[in-house]
Amino acid sequence: MSGNGEKYDDKKLDLTLVPPEMEEMVADVMMFGAAKYARNNWKIVEDADRRYFAAMERHIKAFKRGEDTDHESGLHHLAHAATCMAFLLHFLADGPIGAWRAVETVKEKLVD
Repeated sequence: MSGNGEKYDDKKLDLTLVPPEMEEMVADVMMFGAAKYARNNWKIVEDADRRYFAAMERHIKAFKRGEDTDHESGLHHLAHAATCMAFLLHFLADGPIGAWRAVETVKEKLVD
């Protein structure tokens, strides 16, 4: 097929910019979670935004301490952290998250 056809997609997301390694590593973590719990279980966890933020921080801190792989899954801590971030972004798309954050308390202490 040849010709000078037009396609107006310059303002659409270019998902080819997302590193495939990240997609694959997140998929590995999600497959581990699906086998351990159930497929898409992460969507129905109570207090999920706070708990996945805490999990993300634990994985980042483990990496900062020099650990590369999670002892239970054998997968990279940064892959677990990226997966938690993906969950948080999913929840954010549905509305505000992070009501548990101490932002108000910190501001009040600074004013007093």
